[in-house]
Formats: sequence, C-alpha cells, structure tokens
Amino acid sequence: MKHILQIIILSTVFLQISFAKTEVKIASITLDQATKKVTEETESKVLSAETKTIKDKETHVIKILTEKGRIQHIKIDAETGEKIELSKENTSKDK
Repeated sequence: MKHILQIIILSTVFLQISFAKTEVKIASITLDQATKKVTEETESKVLSAETKTIKDKETHVIKILTEKGRIQHIKIDAETGEKIELSKENTSKDK
C-alpha cells in the first residue's frame, strides 16, 4: 500500500511538471495602456482603439488624428508593448 501511494504522488508531481511547461499567453499591455502610450508619444487625438488578431498576434490598433489633420493607424504588439512597423508598401509619407 505504501508503494502505491508513493507511485500516485510521483505521478501527480510529474503531471504537474508537464503541464507547467504549457504557455498561457496574457497580454502584457492592455488596450488602455497602449492608447495612453500612443497619446503621450504623439500628442494626437484618439479616434478609436481596438484589439485585433493580425498574423496570429494580438495587436492593439489605435486610430489617431495627427496634428496635420491626417488619420493614422498605430499598431502595438499586445504581448510586448512595442510598436509594429508597417512594410514600406503599406506606409505613406506624412509631409
């Protein structure tokens, strides 16, 4: 009986260790935090903000009105809080 109890305890420990390796993704930056960050950096008016899944990544998309009267979409990686740069084909120069 003592050996069976030891086997059950060891099995439980190994199961917990194997499940501990499973990643749980939690956004490290909220939509509110991303919006505040963009507002402070650009001093622009926020028109809208939402979280979308883009290329299998949670992304905060903040739509702003620039000082020059242009609408711009800023994308923030929800996991890292870093701004996502667009490819050259998708950006227009703000002159």
